[in-house]
Amino acid sequence: MLLSKDFLIIALCCLLLFSTTLADDSLIKIKSPSLDQTLVPGKPINIEYIINAQKKNAPPPNYPSSMDVYFHWKGDSKELEFKAVSGLVTQAIANGAESKTYRRTMKLPNCHFFKRYLPSEWSFTLVFQPNYPESIDLIGPKQANIVIPVRINTTATDDPHHNNRGC
Repeated sequence: MLLSKDFLIIALCCLLLFSTTLADDSLIKIKSPSLDQTLVPGKPINIEYIINAQKKNAPPPNYPSSMDVYFHWKGDSKELEFKAVSGLVTQAIANGAESKTYRRTMKLPNCHFFKRYLPSEWSFTLVFQPNYPESIDLIGPKQANIVIPVRINTTATDDPHHNNRGC
């Protein structure tokens, strides 16, 4: 029994180390918004992301030509989305020699939207979708979509249209 507990602990540590290594090897890291960050209707969202530098002694990375952000929501077997931001820059510095941080803002839909799609009935995510040209044959894998779940707080808005009482 003791051996199996030790084995599980070692296996868990190896899995954690391996998953951390994989996360660090991604081409793109989203810093903001963070996972499950609470957002307010009609307010700007700060988007901050890092295009990671090429690793030494590693095959050349397949940097996407750009990246789009989709505001995605689902509930009761329905999934909907719209393109919130398009054409985000995805270039590292000096052909991948140094990482580069980029910032952009987007505006969250207003209260009217969240009265139709109630946060209590729908789940919301931001999907960062890398774009690759179809005409280029890639040597290695593409950067996968990055999905960031977010929460919506409809009581935190200070919109005077709603008498500062939320949506």
